[in-house]
Amino acid sequence: MAMRVEKTVPALGREVKVFELTVSEIRSWLAEVGAKKEGIDIADQLLFEDVALSELQKMTDLTVDEINDAPPSELRTILAKCREVNSDFFALRSRLMAVGEKLGAAASNN
Repeated sequence: MAMRVEKTVPALGREVKVFELTVSEIRSWLAEVGAKKEGIDIADQLLFEDVALSELQKMTDLTVDEINDAPPSELRTILAKCREVNSDFFALRSRLMAVGEKLGAAASNN
């Protein structure tokens, strides 16, 4: 079995583990995104431009409570390491957002 990349970053008074998402985890994320219909948590989705807080949690060993209690500046430090370790995920997410914007624009023109 292949080993995924795992790195640590000092933040929140400890060494936070950052994991490379597997293809299976990315597929699960896609299924979750497609299934979300209501009850959107604005802070979760929009605090950072290119990642939801729930996605950040999936890439780390952070708990929901740790994320909720963390200042955004500390989370940005962790997020930088997540971007490094999960560059393919962030590229996919960016492409999906671009497709969504195009579909939204096309729908509003009709």
